[in-house]
Amino acid sequence: MDEYTPNHRSSIKFNDYMVSTYVDGTSCRFSIGLWNVNSTLINNIPRTNNHVEGYNSRLGSLSPVHPHIYRFRELLHDEHLFQHHHAEQSIAYPPRRYKLSEDINAQLIALLNEHSNGELTALELALECDKTVKTKLVKK
Repeated sequence: MDEYTPNHRSSIKFNDYMVSTYVDGTSCRFSIGLWNVNSTLINNIPRTNNHVEGYNSRLGSLSPVHPHIYRFRELLHDEHLFQHHHAEQSIAYPPRRYKLSEDINAQLIALLNEHSNGELTALELALECDKTVKTKLVKK
């Protein structure tokens, strides 16, 4: 990463943070298996945590911020019943993913295969994955 980092104090500081937090296998804060989506793609698991955010939003909308303990217990009981029903329903009728997500996953898996066959370098893989998921710069 260092050869691609601009020679600017804030860029070097950011690069050092990224390496120490995510990349350096011996002392990184988060293991590579935690943030790397290669195995999730291969096992057909969602790449994002949108489903978790949706669940949190649903749970937050069902009760006030600080519910009474008995109301909270009822909420958890009702939520358990709902999730149990939802799980049974999804066995009979599995939820379909959006075609765009399926297409992106297929392209990413093809890129991973090209990388494992030696057709792409790690840098080329990163650049092609970026193009595939169409990341955008967030402007403030």
